[in-house]
Amino acid sequence: MKSQQEDVLDRIIQRGQRWLSALSRFQWRMAFLYTLVTVTAFTLLLGILYLFTSRTFVYSPMVVYVLPTLLEDVTAPLAKELAAPSPNPEVFTRWIESTRQGSSLTLSKTEEKEDTLSISYSLDTTISPNSWLIIANREGQIIAVDPAERFQTQQTIYEVLDKHYLSIVDHAMNGMNHPSMLTLQEKNSIFIAAPIRETPTSTVTGVICLNLVVPSGWQMLGYTVQTLLSTTLFLSIGAGIIGLVFGLLVGRGLEKRLRAVAETAAAWGQGNFERRIEDRSGDEIGMLARELNKVAVQLQNLLNTREELATLEERNRLARDLHDSIKQQVFSISMNLSAAQELWEKDPAKARQIVETALMISRQSQQELNTLIQTLRPPQLEQKGLEKVLEDLTRLWEKQSGIPITYQQEGSITLDLEQQQALYRVAQEALSNVARHSGARSASVSLSIHEGYQWLCVRDDGHGFDTSQIPARGVGLRSMRERVESLGGTFVLESGSEGTCVQAGFPLSSSSHHREEEMS
Repeated sequence: MKSQQEDVLDRIIQRGQRWLSALSRFQWRMAFLYTLVTVTAFTLLLGILYLFTSRTFVYSPMVVYVLPTLLEDVTAPLAKELAAPSPNPEVFTRWIESTRQGSSLTLSKTEEKEDTLSISYSLDTTISPNSWLIIANREGQIIAVDPAERFQTQQTIYEVLDKHYLSIVDHAMNGMNHPSMLTLQEKNSIFIAAPIRETPTSTVTGVICLNLVVPSGWQMLGYTVQTLLSTTLFLSIGAGIIGLVFGLLVGRGLEKRLRAVAETAAAWGQGNFERRIEDRSGDEIGMLARELNKVAVQLQNLLNTREELATLEERNRLARDLHDSIKQQVFSISMNLSAAQELWEKDPAKARQIVETALMISRQSQQELNTLIQTLRPPQLEQKGLEKVLEDLTRLWEKQSGIPITYQQEGSITLDLEQQQALYRVAQEALSNVARHSGARSASVSLSIHEGYQWLCVRDDGHGFDTSQIPARGVGLRSMRERVESLGGTFVLESGSEGTCVQAGFPLSSSSHHREEEMS
């Protein structure tokens, strides 16, 4: 017996299999696809937008124009420290650390108004690691630098900066505040100098120099990926949820429509061609539904045509049988009765003999009519089976024709009902021909299995005929051949002076053939 842990494990496995089965449905696959496409497209769009704005908007002339004023505002708290006899370097270091974070430069200032309304403005710029920042006092001595290894604090800006930068520094030392006088924009960098003072009208106590180097394409791509991972995670989750819900809704509708197509096709497979696919949409599934409906109509028409042809074929066979037997016999009865009427007074004995002949012919006609009635009401093959039906047919035929007949059967019948019906009709037609045309003294009917075929053989010992010169009115042989070959079977006719043999066979299925070989 299974332990409790094994039972719990089995239940967990079964539940997991049910979940996996549900997730493999078309609706969920559509939902996952929509989610993947939505999140991917959203992330790529944000990345492209960030990459574009970082390189074009941040380093645009408008932003460069604002930077000097912004630098002057945010460095105002450093003015008093620069004016002190011994400035504290830690104050400037902390300010630099709060301003530059990794590869970003954040400059912001908040002013408190009388109505307590807070006004803030900031710049968060992605910059290259080659960018640098210098804070110098009034004499030009470097007080703080970032990165620290870039310059020495004992040096002056006049020693470390290029000449074309020094004119911008002089403008800042002189208290100029127009952006055009404080910026120098080159191909891949922007140099900015701004005065450090407590208020716009105060004395300049120092200067801040900022050199922004535009990052390369690969650096911008790395910044973009890092930013997306850190800032757009929740946005991507939201986009994924939206894509999942939308995919479920769309997939549910498509799955419902496809299920309607499958159910209708299953009904057609069971022979119900009256059912139609109700889908009036104009997309591909709707077009498929309308085309399948047309196919159903065509199949229904084909089946109706086939039934009509089968009915017509049966009528032609009945007409042929009536013409070849009953009509001739009725004509013979009529001729005999007319002759008896003329001889009734002249030669009553001869007239009586003719009447007896007509009576015998009428009885024969009655027997043949019974045979035709039996063919119009074929036995139920599905209930009795082909073996029993053929046995009953041979017994009745022997009684009506007076010709001895034997019936043999080997192996079980594995053909479908339509093929069995075809063999029964072949046996009927062949025995009818034996009784009317062969002059046989005996006949036989056999069912056997040979070389993967189920064979029916009707044989007689009559005078036979030339198979290459079948009479034009002998449509019975052609109808037998057409009936068998239309179902994929084989029809063989052999006739000679020793009699005639009619054979019809259908191939067995592979499984049935294998079972027969094992039994043999």
